[in-house]
Order: sequence, then C-alpha cells, then structure tokens
Amino acid sequence: MKKMLLLIVVFSFGFSGTFYVELGQSPQYTVNDVTTDLDLGGLTIGYNHGFFQKGNWSVSIGGSYTLNPITGVRSNTLLRFVAPNSEAGFMSVYLLPVYQIGEKFFAWASFGINKGLYDLKDHDNGNTLGYGIHIKCNDTYGVGFGFSNNTVEFNNADFDFNRTSIFLTAKIN
Repeated sequence: MKKMLLLIVVFSFGFSGTFYVELGQSPQYTVNDVTTDLDLGGLTIGYNHGFFQKGNWSVSIGGSYTLNPITGVRSNTLLRFVAPNSEAGFMSVYLLPVYQIGEKFFAWASFGINKGLYDLKDHDNGNTLGYGIHIKCNDTYGVGFGFSNNTVEFNNADFDFNRTSIFLTAKIN
C-alpha cells in the first residue's frame, strides 16, 4: 500500500496541482469521552488536484499520508493502542472545497475517508474532517493553518485524533 501511494504521489507531479507538507501541533486523542494530550503531531505529505472552479469557489480531490507518526511518551505496555506509548498516522483521501476571500487569502474545508497507520492499522476505516486558512506567498508557494479530525473505530469504540497544523504548500504547474 505504501508503494502504491508513493507511485500516486510521483505520477501526480506530471499534472498541475498542489503538493504540501503538514506539521501537526498540539495533538489530542479521545476515546470513550476521555481526552489525552499527545507529544508530537506528526509529519504528513499530501497532494491536491483541482477539478472544478467557478467564481471564488474551487474544489480539489486530495490525498495525504503520515510519514512521521503522531506519538506520546513512550513506555512499555501490552495494550493495542494506549495514547502515551503508541504511534498513530493516517492515509486519507478527501474532497477539498476552497473559497477565495481575497487575492492571496483562502478558506478551506476537507472531508473524506482515512485508514489508520502504524498502531492503528488493524482499526476500521474512518472519516477525516478539516478546515483552515491558506495564504499565498507568491504564485508558487504558500502557508496555511488548519484543524483536522481523524476518526477510526475498533471494537465499537471511536478513536478521535484532533490536531492543529501548519502547512507549507508548493503549486506544481
């Protein structure tokens, strides 16, 4: 599956779209209404390919993959996923509606499906939701700030991962 995603990302460079790197900050993990803060928010790469534009609205289809997992303090335990000592990541496919507020200022939202990675690989697929802002620095590069929520399920329990992120983007023509 990792090879397939890598091939998709490599072939995507043949098309015009946006490649991004996401650095997660202040991650939280919630299961059974108990929330735990985690230490590291992970590093994610992704690609968005636009397919619709009308007026100030545009829509892209995108995908992302967590390269460096979301982690907490490492300790030894026998449980499948325990927030303080496990690694979490996601492979996601989503739709990305974007509204252009100003010449270089955009608001975006995303919704799609995800598959858990690392210690979440045995969990059922879930949903991914996000929203944020993006600022174009020039015609090629931009920065953004956003919030994302990834949910997976295991034994009828929802595992929610929330985090704020900083995005660095590069438009490929």
